[in-house]
Amino acid sequence: MKIAHIDMSNQIDNKWERDTILALVYPDKNFDCTIRLKNMDKFNIKRKYINLDNTVSAKRHNQKVINLIFAYLIFKLLDFKKDIIDMVLICPDHRPSKEVHSYIQKISYRLGFSDLTRKINIDFINKSKLDIPKRTPAHKLAKKILKGKRKATIIAN
Repeated sequence: MKIAHIDMSNQIDNKWERDTILALVYPDKNFDCTIRLKNMDKFNIKRKYINLDNTVSAKRHNQKVINLIFAYLIFKLLDFKKDIIDMVLICPDHRPSKEVHSYIQKISYRLGFSDLTRKINIDFINKSKLDIPKRTPAHKLAKKILKGKRKATIIAN
């Protein structure tokens, strides 16, 4: 089975003024792919869709927007190399993971890739159950891209 790992450097809502990098690493084939969400795009998302009120409903709305963006970035990575991957383990940077998985399915159906989630088994890493180190190869790659040591494969727009 071909298992890939996805991890993120600089969460989407953590620092709005810094780029966010999402990396996919396929260790068995020595293959990797990254996507960069630029800070100007994040600023535009924050300006248009993020509610700055401090209410519970505003926070829940903001979390849904963040999870939708996270799901779209994951979809773009999976769509880029969907033919070589059977299973993906995703670091659960944004919770709830069921909501993110649901958004990935909805995005793939909406964009005409209805078989994407059937072909690729998408699972979120439970670090307490699995023996996976905190710094996965995908996380290390995302850090390299963020620091400018390598260039991102895809620029999100």
